[in-house]
Amino acid sequence: MSERCRVLICESHRKDGLLIVNFLQAKGFEVRLEENGKDGWEAFTSKPYDFCLLGVDLEEINGIELAEKIREKDGSIPIFFLSSKGEEEEILAGFNAGGDDYIVKPFFAEVLYAKMQAVLRRAKGKTETKASVYSLGRFILDTRKQILSLDGKVSKLTAREFALLLLFVSSEEMVLDRSMALKKIWGEDNISNTRTMDVYIAKLRKILQQDPSIELISIHGRGYQIVVNS
Repeated sequence: MSERCRVLICESHRKDGLLIVNFLQAKGFEVRLEENGKDGWEAFTSKPYDFCLLGVDLEEINGIELAEKIREKDGSIPIFFLSSKGEEEEILAGFNAGGDDYIVKPFFAEVLYAKMQAVLRRAKGKTETKASVYSLGRFILDTRKQILSLDGKVSKLTAREFALLLLFVSSEEMVLDRSMALKKIWGEDNISNTRTMDVYIAKLRKILQQDPSIELISIHGRGYQIVVNS
């Protein structure tokens, strides 16, 4: 790497945290490990990072709350949750807090690395692509800043929210093919990723509802479409 990717890891289980630190350092990342949410937040605000890996069961500030604080400060930094708990309610809470992925322990380190690389490639492609601005009803999507604005009010998007919305506005008639989106953004079309994408679609639908002329509808057997009513 010409410029090392800076990763902040907040993991209450020190042994697990050190294993991830050693693995990512061997891959060329610059890594900092904190063991509670308060120290994690102080670390995040002390210097810039490119990626966050957060445990859920952190002390003082839990992982969900920490992600929300990070999202308020930086709307685009990738955030992955790492947890031994895989209940649907907790996974949904992670995505609703601004997480880009939720990885259940135990997991293969190489799979974590591959997922991180996929998100970083998309982020790099976004910054290297010529700036484009799309109109969507009263919304303006700025692909360089990765923000969506409505009448001057800005909504920062997570990496995957941005990737999904960009697929919509880049496609003919703003139709999103479900299988294509799953493979392009999550790497594989399977039940787990389908449920995850449904969470992101619901979040986008909620954001877009701020403009009453916009509908995000489901197309049976195909995917989704954004419709702008005149």
